[in-house]
Amino acid sequence: MLQAVSQNKDIVRRDRIFMYFELSLITIALFGMIYLLFVLNDLNIFINNYYNYINSRLDDLNGRLQDLELKYQLALLYMNGTYEYFNCLAEKLDELNEGFRFKEVTYDEVFRFVINDETKFNRYQFMRYECSNFAFDMCKNALKKGIMCSPVVIRFKNSGHVIVAFKTVDRGVVYYDPTADCFVNLSVGMHYFRDNGLKSRFPIDDEVIYFVSLFN
Repeated sequence: MLQAVSQNKDIVRRDRIFMYFELSLITIALFGMIYLLFVLNDLNIFINNYYNYINSRLDDLNGRLQDLELKYQLALLYMNGTYEYFNCLAEKLDELNEGFRFKEVTYDEVFRFVINDETKFNRYQFMRYECSNFAFDMCKNALKKGIMCSPVVIRFKNSGHVIVAFKTVDRGVVYYDPTADCFVNLSVGMHYFRDNGLKSRFPIDDEVIYFVSLFN
């Protein structure tokens, strides 16, 4: 009888040991899972942050690439137009020996020229006949009439524009946009289209970063 009771106590003791052992394993497993969840959460946050960082860098690189492509296209347009412009200018300079002189023009004379100039009747065609073509054609027409002028390349944040500058004796340098067919104001920092009451053909940031012409 005593031996049976002793055996039962041993069995109970073993069962309790196994139970404590199982509880310990369960507890360790729970703490391990909780720790793993924290680690996975931190890892998830890290991955998301790194993903966002990579996306922001890609956006930045794409923006720079687009900016470089735009500068390249503007440079091509400007070089092609400038070549024609300076060819025309050279022809007029060659005529200096024959008594040709550029006129010192007034604002009213420039006004009459742009009113009668036919460049404004040309049709805008994307990537074929754009602002640079309007500007250089008007410049060539002005040079042929003895009116000194210059194309003006305007740089915005992610785009650009080309207009015409005339140097007058009574108002200094005045600017004309042959694409829009109107006189305009121009200064660094202004919003070109908005401040001149014009509408851009494309949604752009039109703040003037800088501009270049023969007169500045």
